[in-house]
Formats: sequence, C-alpha cells, structure tokens
Amino acid sequence: MVIIGANAWFWYSLNQSKFVLLAPVLTILRGLAFFTIKKKHPRGWLLQPKWHTMKNHKEYNFKYTEISTITELSDEEQNLVNQSLEALKTSYSPYSKFKVGAAALLENGEVILGSNQENGAYPSGLCAERVALFYAGAKYPGVPVKCLAVSACFEGEQTKSPVSPCGACRQVMIETQHIGKKPMRIILTGSEKSIVIENSAFLLPFNFVNTDKIFE
Repeated sequence: MVIIGANAWFWYSLNQSKFVLLAPVLTILRGLAFFTIKKKHPRGWLLQPKWHTMKNHKEYNFKYTEISTITELSDEEQNLVNQSLEALKTSYSPYSKFKVGAAALLENGEVILGSNQENGAYPSGLCAERVALFYAGAKYPGVPVKCLAVSACFEGEQTKSPVSPCGACRQVMIETQHIGKKPMRIILTGSEKSIVIENSAFLLPFNFVNTDKIFE
C-alpha cells in the first residue's frame, strides 16, 4: 500500500489531472503481470517461444565410406569414375576455370556423361550432375540410375578432395532416384581420397519430392 500511495502521489504531483486516479490501478496490474510472468518464466520478461521448450529432439546422421584410391571400388565403378574424369574435357567453364564431370550408370547398362556448362549470365549455367541426370531422363525416361560419379579439376589438376554437389543438384538426384524407385549410389572423387554414399537421399534431409501422386 505504501508503494501504491507513493505512485499515486507522484502521478498527482506530476500531472495534476483527473487521470492520476488510474495510477494505483496501473501499479497493481503491473505487479500482477510481473508476478505471473515471473512464476511461469524464471527469466522474467524474457519470454521464450514455445518451440524452445520442446522435448522431442531428433538427430539425423548417416554413414559413408571414404577410400584413398578408386581401386577399392568394383571394376564397373572404377570405369564410371574414369568416365567422369573424361567428361571434364567437355566442360565449358571459362569464367570459374573449375571443371566438373559426371557419369551416370543406368540400370540398363548405359552410361550418360555430363559436364558443367557456364554462361556469361551466371545463373543460366548448369552443373555437371544435372546435365547428366537430365540427359539420362530425356534419353531413357523412367530407367533407374544405379550410380553417379562426380569428379572435378581446377586449372588442369584434379581436386585432392572430392567436390560436394550443390543443393539444386542434390534435389535433382533425389527426384531422379524417386522416379526410378531404387537407391542411387553416389561416388565423389578426388586425387587423394574419394567418398561413397549409398543413397542420394542422405545428402539432403527434408527434401522436396512432389512425385508421389504422379506415380501412384
């Protein structure tokens, strides 16, 4: 009551108007609001969004294989890697000087090559992975892609570590796999090490796939 009275006298002295009568009421409401928030949120006025307090946390992880030489792969996959290196020769990359080659092995035994194609209007270019997968889809529609090998080089030398596909390529890989209804194995190669991923879907969790209803 002392606090309420002090607040009321302060407002009365300051304003000298009829609205000073609201001061005790406002003080009480402010106190009740602070008490309620303090009780529910120990940090006081710092209100946390509800999603911060969710208990249902989940983790996403996957296993992949790292190899030091492609001789650890099967003969078929070694040949595919070599063809991805061959595809580097057709890269059109005068701006970045960064060449990427891709080789897609289809279930029917066909191998489709692709390389990055740049353009003076940068967004108009296309990555090697999508060139190969789109060509495969156009020439052999519906045929599953068993494996995709990707290699890269900069200024004439193969990269020591494998180059990871961009997000757009990952999305296309997943939809290609979804259309074929079989996992697509991914081999990312470098001169000193390579990475083998058993399923392209591992590369992009929470991906967008809109083909479910089309192929039901």
